[in-house]
Amino acid sequence: MMKEVLFRNRWLNVVRLNDWYICTDEVRTNNNDFVCVLPWRWTGNTGEREFLLRHEHNPAHGDPEGEQGLSCITGQCETGDVLHHAHEELKEEGGYSIDSNCFVELGFCRPLKSSMAKIWLYEVHVTSIDKQHKASGDGTMGEEGAYPVWVSREAVVSCKDPYIQTALIRLEENDKL
Repeated sequence: MMKEVLFRNRWLNVVRLNDWYICTDEVRTNNNDFVCVLPWRWTGNTGEREFLLRHEHNPAHGDPEGEQGLSCITGQCETGDVLHHAHEELKEEGGYSIDSNCFVELGFCRPLKSSMAKIWLYEVHVTSIDKQHKASGDGTMGEEGAYPVWVSREAVVSCKDPYIQTALIRLEENDKL
């Protein structure tokens, strides 16, 4: 595949592929890899699942200054070990340090057609023995004031991050196996 860089900075490149297709190439990651983690637990009342998402400010999604929207637990991968980054993001953004062996990979998806990024999807069952600690974030401005919150399936379906719905559907399909 022929790849010509049209624009470059320290976060991403805009590239032309095969002399006609324009897309983004995420250079801030290793191999365009990102992670999305869908933690879940059984509720005591109804026996249904609830899911851990985050309230955080995202100017790219049109959040007014000072307001937070519901978002999923995500992060970029600086190394080739996507499971390690999924584990770290759950700890930073969700407050849980759960053994990596408990994470179930749900494959990957692409955030949009014009992106070379891969978002690796994971689900993890949070049990009563898993203790939640302060979700301190990674120190970046975007994580200031953000916090995790347990929500219903309906809130996951309504979430603005489309890859979380992909993770939810794949989790539910795995249940059928």
